[in-house]
Amino acid sequence: MGAMQIFGVQATGRMGRAMLVLVLAMGMMSSTRAAEARASAPPAKAHVYSHNGQIVFDRVSADGEAIITSNPDGAGQHPLGVGGCCADWSPDGSRLALAGPAGWPTPDGRIGTAIVNPDGSGYHVLPIPVAGLNLGCFPWSPNGKRLACSGWDDNDPSRSGVYTVRSSDGGGLVRLAKNPYGGIDDPGDYSPDGSQIVFVRENPNLAEGHNKALFVVDTNGSRSRQITRWGQGGCCTASWSPDGRWILFDAPAPDKHALFVVHPNGDGLHKIPLRTGESWYDAFEPVWSPNGKHIAFSMYLPSLGQDDIFTVRANGTGLVQVTNTPDHEGQVDWGRHQLDR
Repeated sequence: MGAMQIFGVQATGRMGRAMLVLVLAMGMMSSTRAAEARASAPPAKAHVYSHNGQIVFDRVSADGEAIITSNPDGAGQHPLGVGGCCADWSPDGSRLALAGPAGWPTPDGRIGTAIVNPDGSGYHVLPIPVAGLNLGCFPWSPNGKRLACSGWDDNDPSRSGVYTVRSSDGGGLVRLAKNPYGGIDDPGDYSPDGSQIVFVRENPNLAEGHNKALFVVDTNGSRSRQITRWGQGGCCTASWSPDGRWILFDAPAPDKHALFVVHPNGDGLHKIPLRTGESWYDAFEPVWSPNGKHIAFSMYLPSLGQDDIFTVRANGTGLVQVTNTPDHEGQVDWGRHQLDR
C-alpha cells in the first residue's frame, strides 16, 4: 500500500494499522453511511450523571479531525483547536494526552504524544527517548505519573509492544510487553490500583476479524497473559471498571461490533445487550464512566446513517444519544471533573 494523507501529512508503514488510519477510515465510512440514512436523528436527551465529569472525543469530517470536550449529555461542546487524536483524561482532569500524525512531533515522520490542557492551552509534545520508535500514548496511570503507549518501529517489527513513559517529560521508557507476531499492541487502560494494564494485541498472521485478543500485563513487565480468545478483541480500546472487577471492550459479533465485559482473569465474558429498537447496530470503542454506572461509546445505527456518541447504563438500559452529526465521532473518554468555562 502506498502513502496515505492523514491530517495533511504522508503516513506510511505499520502506523496504518494503528490508531490514526482507523480514525480517518471510519470518518470516510461515516460520510458514506450518512448519505444512505433513512431518517434524521432524534435530539439528544438530557441526563444527570453524578460524580462524573466531562467527556472528550474525536470528530472526523471531510474538513479534517477535531478533538471535542463536552458534558456527558452533549451540551457545551468545545473544540480544543489542536491536532491529534484519541485524547485521554488525566486522573485529576487537568490534562489530556493525545497522539499525533506522522511528522507532527518528529521531523523524521514518527508518531508521538502531546499533552494539552482541556481548554486547548499549554500544548507540548513529549520527546521520544529512542530513535526509530513510534509512541502513541493514551492511558494515564492512576497517580498520573506515567502513560501507557503503543510502540512500534516501521523498519523493525520486533520492537512492537506495550511501553510506558513519564507523563512529565516522556522519559523513563519501560517496555512491558513484546508482540511476538510483529503486530500492534494497543494499551487500553490501567487497573484502578495501577498494578496492571489491559491491551489489545494484533496477530497479523490470522484472518481479519479473528486476529485480535485482550491481554493483561503487570506494570513491572511480568505475567503477560491472554484473557480472551483470538477474535474477541476490538480495534484498539479496552476500559477497566472503577471497582476493578470488569474490563469493557468491543468485539465482532459476528459481522458487526458489540460491547462485552470480562473479568481480568478471563472469566465471566458476556455481551452487554443494547436496546436500540433496531435489528442491527455497530457499537465500538466503549469506556466506563468514573462512577462505574454508565458506559460511553460510539455506535452506528441504520436509521441514523452515522457514527455518534451514546451513553448507556452498565446493564445496557437507558440508551442516550449524545451527538448528532453526519461526521464520525469516536475514541470517547470520560473524565472525573467538570470544567469551568
